[in-house]
Amino acid sequence: MVFTRDDHPDQKLTLTEISSKTMSDVHGPAGRQPRSEQITAYRKVYRWVSDGIYEGPYEIKMDCANYELSAPTRRP
Repeated sequence: MVFTRDDHPDQKLTLTEISSKTMSDVHGPAGRQPRSEQITAYRKVYRWVSDGIYEGPYEIKMDCANYELSAPTRRP
């Protein structure tokens, strides 16, 4: 991913994903049936390179979560 600043379009920040690892994946009913929820926790590592301030390169480690809640199913 490449980002530029509005006030300095010549300066850019590049984030390159190095790795992604799923730490947990939980799927089950959410409150009232027939809905379901899925929660996935994962760790991502990015390489940070910038030609502006904080030039780097650096490795950034992020713990992330993805939450999905299904819509109720319609019954005929």
